[in-house]
Amino acid sequence: MPMRYSHIVHLFLWPATLLLAFGGFAQGPLSPPIPWHMPTNRAGDVNRLLIDIDMDVDNTTLTGYPDSSVGDRSATEERLEKSEYVRTFTNVMDVDNDGVPGYADGIDKFGNGQADSCCKFEPMVVDIPTLAQYPNAEVEFSYLASDPDALTINSDGHYVAAPGVLRVWKKDGDQVRNPHSVETNGDFVRPGEVYSCTQLGLGIQNTTTILYVEAIDWYGFEKFSPITAKFYPFGHSNGSFASSQTIKVRPYYMSSENPSATNAGPTNTGDGVGYGLG
Repeated sequence: MPMRYSHIVHLFLWPATLLLAFGGFAQGPLSPPIPWHMPTNRAGDVNRLLIDIDMDVDNTTLTGYPDSSVGDRSATEERLEKSEYVRTFTNVMDVDNDGVPGYADGIDKFGNGQADSCCKFEPMVVDIPTLAQYPNAEVEFSYLASDPDALTINSDGHYVAAPGVLRVWKKDGDQVRNPHSVETNGDFVRPGEVYSCTQLGLGIQNTTTILYVEAIDWYGFEKFSPITAKFYPFGHSNGSFASSQTIKVRPYYMSSENPSATNAGPTNTGDGVGYGLG
């Protein structure tokens, strides 16, 4: 009987199947091995069994939160994460008219640590459903950050943000934020630093937390800046990351002279810099 195409494919793929069953193509030692049949709260690829980050990729909610932010996010947003991006405005406006632009306001630096001083940010839900199995797990984020603690004032008295595009915070924009890293008890999630799940507000009884994304700079049309979360189930020092996920953010520029830039203004329902399709 002639072999079907599917038979030929299986003939070549069975060695890879065996490798995956015994731990996959890990980039480094993972001991003990990650169980193949791992419980999860959503259907999807094995990458999402360990960590999932979600934002309002389809840009449909008035709050800026992903659809159905408690529990499973919408299937539509899960699919869109692979190709689409979250639209958000740069935090440059002086919403409380105190002479301080948004990217320098509400930060406990230069005496600007007052609440309700700038727009609210884009929520980013971080979900690690199997955290109970990995008490020593750690998480690392990577993105083009503008370090808030490197904010300066030039000789003309203007606030100058550090180079970068985004900031990820543990607190929302209407709260006073410590510009130091989470590693030193601040609120800024600095890229390249490895955090315990406890530092990010996660725990065995609380496997989901919310971080907040602030846009500082913009690229112009049709460009985005990615945020990647890496999950180390046994800690950073005990092996390479076993799972990662990326969300793409596209900042838009908005100023007092052009508050409805690109025909997309912030809503009046509290999502602040969230972009609304219109």
